[in-house]
Amino acid sequence: MIVADDIATNRFVAAGYLRALGVEVIEQENSADAVRMAREAPNIDLILIDRHMPKTDGIQALKQLKSHPATRHIPVAIFTGGLSERDRRHCLSLGAVDVLVKPFTIAHLRDLLRSLEMEPTDACATNDS
Repeated sequence: MIVADDIATNRFVAAGYLRALGVEVIEQENSADAVRMAREAPNIDLILIDRHMPKTDGIQALKQLKSHPATRHIPVAIFTGGLSERDRRHCLSLGAVDVLVKPFTIAHLRDLLRSLEMEPTDACATNDS
Protein backbone atom coordinates (compact mmCIF):
# COMPACT_ATOMS: atom_id res chain seq x y z
CA MET A 1 0.00 0.00 0.00
CA ILE A 2 1.10 3.55 -0.70
CA VAL A 3 0.43 6.44 1.67
CA ALA A 4 1.07 9.86 0.11
CA ASP A 5 1.00 13.12 2.04
CA ASP A 6 3.32 16.12 1.97
CA ILE A 7 3.15 16.43 5.77
CA ALA A 8 5.45 13.94 7.49
CA THR A 9 3.32 13.73 10.65
CA ASN A 10 0.24 12.74 8.63
CA ARG A 11 2.22 10.05 6.79
CA PHE A 12 3.62 8.81 10.10
CA VAL A 13 0.17 8.47 11.67
CA ALA A 14 -1.53 6.83 8.66
CA ALA A 15 1.39 4.48 7.99
CA GLY A 16 1.62 3.60 11.69
CA TYR A 17 -2.06 2.69 11.86
CA LEU A 18 -1.77 0.59 8.71
CA ARG A 19 1.34 -1.20 9.94
CA ALA A 20 -0.51 -1.97 13.18
CA LEU A 21 -3.16 -3.57 10.96
CA GLY A 22 -0.52 -5.78 9.34
CA VAL A 23 -0.19 -3.82 6.10
CA GLU A 24 3.13 -3.23 4.33
CA VAL A 25 3.33 0.51 3.61
CA ILE A 26 5.37 2.59 1.19
CA GLU A 27 5.40 6.27 2.13
CA GLN A 28 5.58 9.03 -0.48
CA GLU A 29 5.76 12.75 0.24
CA ASN A 30 4.08 13.83 -2.99
CA SER A 31 1.49 12.52 -5.40
CA ALA A 32 3.77 12.45 -8.43
CA ASP A 33 6.05 9.95 -6.67
CA ALA A 34 3.01 7.95 -5.50
CA VAL A 35 1.71 7.70 -9.08
CA ARG A 36 5.17 6.70 -10.36
CA MET A 37 5.56 4.09 -7.62
CA ALA A 38 2.11 2.65 -8.34
CA ARG A 39 3.05 2.23 -12.01
CA GLU A 40 6.38 0.60 -11.19
CA ALA A 41 5.58 -1.58 -8.18
CA PRO A 42 3.88 -4.86 -9.07
CA ASN A 43 1.82 -5.49 -5.93
CA ILE A 44 0.20 -2.24 -4.82
CA ASP A 45 -3.25 -3.11 -3.53
CA LEU A 46 -4.39 0.30 -2.20
CA ILE A 47 -3.32 3.92 -2.38
CA LEU A 48 -4.21 6.39 0.36
CA ILE A 49 -3.53 9.91 -0.87
CA ASP A 50 -4.00 13.37 0.60
CA ARG A 51 -6.45 15.62 -1.22
CA HIS A 52 -4.47 18.84 -0.77
CA MET A 53 -0.80 18.74 -1.77
CA PRO A 54 1.45 21.12 -3.66
CA LYS A 55 2.03 20.62 -7.39
CA THR A 56 -0.09 17.53 -8.08
CA ASP A 57 -2.98 17.29 -5.63
CA GLY A 58 -4.84 14.12 -4.70
CA ILE A 59 -7.59 14.71 -7.28
CA GLN A 60 -5.08 15.08 -10.11
CA ALA A 61 -3.27 11.97 -8.93
CA LEU A 62 -6.56 10.05 -8.74
CA LYS A 63 -7.35 11.02 -12.33
CA GLN A 64 -3.88 9.93 -13.47
CA LEU A 65 -4.13 6.61 -11.65
CA LYS A 66 -7.61 5.83 -12.95
CA SER A 67 -6.70 6.72 -16.56
CA HIS A 68 -3.55 4.56 -16.78
CA PRO A 69 -3.92 0.87 -17.72
CA ALA A 70 -1.31 -0.24 -15.17
CA THR A 71 -3.02 1.47 -12.24
CA ARG A 72 -6.72 1.85 -13.01
CA HIS A 73 -7.53 -1.33 -11.05
CA ILE A 74 -5.86 -0.12 -7.84
CA PRO A 75 -8.30 1.18 -5.22
CA VAL A 76 -7.57 4.78 -4.23
CA ALA A 77 -8.85 6.42 -1.06
CA ILE A 78 -8.58 10.17 -0.60
CA PHE A 79 -7.99 11.71 2.81
CA THR A 80 -8.39 15.35 3.65
CA GLY A 81 -8.66 17.85 6.47
CA GLY A 82 -12.17 18.74 5.42
CA LEU A 83 -14.44 18.82 2.42
CA SER A 84 -17.98 19.48 1.36
CA GLU A 85 -20.43 16.74 0.43
CA ARG A 86 -20.13 17.96 -3.16
CA ASP A 87 -16.34 17.45 -3.06
CA ARG A 88 -16.83 14.00 -1.53
CA ARG A 89 -19.22 12.99 -4.31
CA HIS A 90 -16.77 14.39 -6.88
CA CYS A 91 -13.92 12.24 -5.50
CA LEU A 92 -16.13 9.15 -5.57
CA SER A 93 -17.31 9.90 -9.11
CA LEU A 94 -13.67 10.01 -10.23
CA GLY A 95 -13.12 6.52 -8.88
CA ALA A 96 -12.07 6.92 -5.25
CA VAL A 97 -13.25 4.02 -3.11
CA ASP A 98 -13.60 6.25 -0.05
CA VAL A 99 -12.92 9.72 1.32
CA LEU A 100 -11.58 9.89 4.87
CA VAL A 101 -11.62 13.11 6.87
CA LYS A 102 -8.64 13.75 9.15
CA PRO A 103 -8.22 13.01 11.89
CA PHE A 104 -9.23 9.45 11.17
CA THR A 105 -8.68 6.50 13.47
CA ILE A 106 -7.32 3.03 13.09
CA ALA A 107 -10.96 1.87 13.08
CA HIS A 108 -11.65 3.95 9.95
CA LEU A 109 -8.71 2.32 8.18
CA ARG A 110 -9.72 -1.14 9.39
CA ASP A 111 -13.21 -0.56 7.97
CA LEU A 112 -11.73 0.61 4.68
CA LEU A 113 -9.55 -2.49 4.41
CA ARG A 114 -12.49 -4.75 5.21
CA SER A 115 -14.68 -3.00 2.64
CA LEU A 116 -12.03 -3.90 0.06
CA GLU A 117 -11.92 -7.48 1.35
CA MET A 118 -8.42 -6.92 2.71
CA GLU A 119 -8.78 -8.46 6.17
CA PRO A 120 -6.55 -6.64 8.64
CA THR A 121 -4.41 -8.80 10.90
CA ASP A 122 -4.07 -6.37 13.76
CA ALA A 123 -3.45 -7.17 17.38
CA CYS A 124 -5.81 -4.37 18.43
CA ALA A 125 -8.97 -5.50 16.66
CA THR A 126 -11.23 -4.20 19.39
CA ASN A 127 -9.36 -0.96 20.03
CA ASP A 128 -11.08 1.83 18.07
CA SER A 129 -8.71 4.61 19.12
